[in-house]
Amino acid sequence: MNEGALEGVLLPILREMKEHLPRLVLIGGWVPQLHRRFGSGGGWSRDPISTIELDILLTKQAPGLGSKPLSDTLYKAGFRPVDENMPPAVWERDRAKGERIEFFVDHTGPAHDLGEVVGFASEKGIGGLSLDGLGFLRDHSTELEIPLREASEAIRIRVPTLPAFMVHKGAVFFRRKDATRRAKDLLYIVEIMAEGDPLVAEIEEGIQDLCKGTATSASVARTARNNVSLVLSQATSPLVAQASEALAIRHNWDLDQAEARARGFLSDFVHLIPEGCADGLG
Repeated sequence: MNEGALEGVLLPILREMKEHLPRLVLIGGWVPQLHRRFGSGGGWSRDPISTIELDILLTKQAPGLGSKPLSDTLYKAGFRPVDENMPPAVWERDRAKGERIEFFVDHTGPAHDLGEVVGFASEKGIGGLSLDGLGFLRDHSTELEIPLREASEAIRIRVPTLPAFMVHKGAVFFRRKDATRRAKDLLYIVEIMAEGDPLVAEIEEGIQDLCKGTATSASVARTARNNVSLVLSQATSPLVAQASEALAIRHNWDLDQAEARARGFLSDFVHLIPEGCADGLG
């Protein structure tokens, strides 16, 4: 894990937002890193791909929580809005350090709001980018405890489970407008699948639970299977090639070796999702 970013960026921000964390879900690139360091699973042999900025899903305020607006906390901590949307969804403090937060909401409103920044009823002064399917990450999340070095306390932050994180990446990467982000979604899957049998076995069990769960969870898993299978069916895929280039740089492999391994791990991921996943669920 990038200890500098963890200690210098993530933990200070979470500490300052501590009272609000019960109604937030951290959904971005920090997810695999936090599972590696603070999750209950084992078998990690290397750091996942790194990230610095925080992607946070806003959820309904839990009963009994204080009414202090999250926007007040952000302003007090030195964060300021950086986009023109009102209410704002992107906040920064020290750009050079990467102290940036982007807020998201699960899309439930009119179709014309999809992909737009919208207000959130229980968070005065903060907007969120409205994207379809984020409720899946909220519903399949777990709470991780992160101890603080300088105090005898811990921060508890909710993140998607690793199986949910992976199938969501597989289900949504085609929707990305940016090809680099599409390739990075595939790279997340490849890097986690490369961690070895113990972790993959845990992920397979979690995916089986998703297939046996609600119609929504099974459908997301089935979509991931279909999307990744489609990419692998292409003899030459720009997305796989781009992910392979990043893999080659990270592991000092030649490009042919990196692409062969990327395709192999993506194929392994596809086979974790039963072909009949979602069948019989209405």
